[in-house]
Amino acid sequence: MPKVVKKKHSQKIAESILDKYPNLINYLDFQKENFQNSTQAEALLLTIPHTSKKRFHFKCPTCRMSWKSIVNSQRLVKDRDGLLYHVGCNETLRNKRYSEVYPNLRKIIKRKKLFYKLTLESNVTIPIKWKCDKCSHCFELSIDKMLSRIKYRGYYCEECKGTFDKLFHNRYVCNHPIPPLAHLNSSILDNWSIQNKIRKLEVDILSNIKVYWDCPSCEGTFGCKVYEREHTECPYCSNEKMLKGFNTLRCRHENLKIFWNPNNTKNMDEVWEKSKEVLEWICPCCHVEFSCKANEMIARVSLDNKNFQTCPNLCNWTEEIFNNNVLYDYPILIREWGKKNDIRIHQALTNSDLKKYWWDCLKCNGSYQTSIPNRKNNEDCCPYCNWKLPMTGFNTLQDIYPELATYWRHCKTVELRDFIPHEFDNRTVTWFCNRCQTPFEEKFSIVLKTYKKSSKFSISSVCIYCTLQMPHPELNSLDRIKPYLIEEWVTSSNGPMNSYFENSEANVSWMCKKCHSIFFERINNRHKNDNCCPNCHKPGYKNFSLGYPELLKEWDYLNNMLIVDPNILKVNSGKKVWWICQKNKEHRYSMNVSTRVQFHIRAKKPCIICKGLRRKREHFISYEKIQPKQA
Repeated sequence: MPKVVKKKHSQKIAESILDKYPNLINYLDFQKENFQNSTQAEALLLTIPHTSKKRFHFKCPTCRMSWKSIVNSQRLVKDRDGLLYHVGCNETLRNKRYSEVYPNLRKIIKRKKLFYKLTLESNVTIPIKWKCDKCSHCFELSIDKMLSRIKYRGYYCEECKGTFDKLFHNRYVCNHPIPPLAHLNSSILDNWSIQNKIRKLEVDILSNIKVYWDCPSCEGTFGCKVYEREHTECPYCSNEKMLKGFNTLRCRHENLKIFWNPNNTKNMDEVWEKSKEVLEWICPCCHVEFSCKANEMIARVSLDNKNFQTCPNLCNWTEEIFNNNVLYDYPILIREWGKKNDIRIHQALTNSDLKKYWWDCLKCNGSYQTSIPNRKNNEDCCPYCNWKLPMTGFNTLQDIYPELATYWRHCKTVELRDFIPHEFDNRTVTWFCNRCQTPFEEKFSIVLKTYKKSSKFSISSVCIYCTLQMPHPELNSLDRIKPYLIEEWVTSSNGPMNSYFENSEANVSWMCKKCHSIFFERINNRHKNDNCCPNCHKPGYKNFSLGYPELLKEWDYLNNMLIVDPNILKVNSGKKVWWICQKNKEHRYSMNVSTRVQFHIRAKKPCIICKGLRRKREHFISYEKIQPKQA
């Protein structure tokens, strides 16, 4: 006989993980999860319940960061619309289109219509068809791998090594007033040099075009291709090139000034420590002239290299020139030595990490305390420049964002004059809305992101009342719109009434004005004289506490405290609760409500202990009998 093949029934899930997180598929890594297409991924996610602890491979479509975890983790959270987003990522980019951020990709993508639909929230691990605009080579590659190839190799086509080496045409520039670089990293666009002959609108982050940039630290200008800018440091700050007035011998090694020979063809502002030419020097002690390179002269005067010779006559420069000052090789420390110190710097404990001295920062003019070894090893140890301590007139909210300071009202942990505006500060601050004239609470990080994103900021755009996140307690709250429901509102279980809208779908508890029974109903279903009380208006419905008040004497309030409230129970409820025997108050037994009501109607004994169905107390060994008698 042929075998009977049973048809596999598809597993039905009440609420799948895809139903609870509709955009979860955008964050899955298709390659590591072995998904061929979106249809296969959706079919699998529909069979997984939303309470599952399954670990997935994730890839953020916006910042392209990878990790492995469960869905309900600290990295992925739901926004106000119920959609997932990556915490710490640039949340303002999620709704941007690829045509706005990466317009160069339009030249090589095969399906042009698909390109205009793609946003930075679309999955970046699904393979897409590309066609080289130079050699017409067709290939498949995900957006994530395509962007990584251009970022680290510079080209997008493996056959002809094609790059985006052309500027955007004038038609694109006229239709897009915002530069593509402004969407990804506005600080890069701020460093755009005025020496450039091309406009900001003519390139994006994938362009293989050399552009000049202004470094805000050293104020130098250097050239770099656009696609290399994100992972390329300033050559002057990294000490790869010389910049006059920044890393020359006069700026970095002032102690060599007394050894400089005026017969040199260059001065100290035109030479740096990596100069290859041989320079002339004069010993201040014996006045002998000698020649060596700049890096060799730096080693001669360094205390860390004690075996290196000084001048040809081997003069003792440490005692005769620098007067045993071990910090002569750190001129910045000598200039920043604080006026509050009672001693000079050469008399201080230079090797002690415990002894702290005062320093006057040359950038912010602030005074702070730290040890000499810490100051030598850390160039940026000023707590005011690092935004670790507040300083009025330099790094507080009133100094950085004075417009936001006008809306500030109160914060429980810090005053306005001491608040440092960090971008990821999630402390709750009380703000004042000038539109509804009402104070409200919101996290500082949310307000700051909205302020940076909008060109014309208004505090009403983050006000919880103006944006209808919460009802205004004086205008559109439930107690204002429907005051006739105030008498039936149960504050102990629902909370304040002015925190709900009239059209809210929340299922809350009510107390009937007539029978005083507790019932549940949605807020948007309540109206004046709506007859929603089931005990009064629904036939066949009977409340336990109202129908059988005599049984409330047997209700064990202590043991049933966390189980159920007798005011919301029906007489036919199958809920098991605890009861107290009326004949013996020490008897506690468990029985569902409907059975207890039937026992009451038929006048049957309900206590299972009295009927012998449970062992009585005297059958147990008394605790007092097993205790030793005390003399």
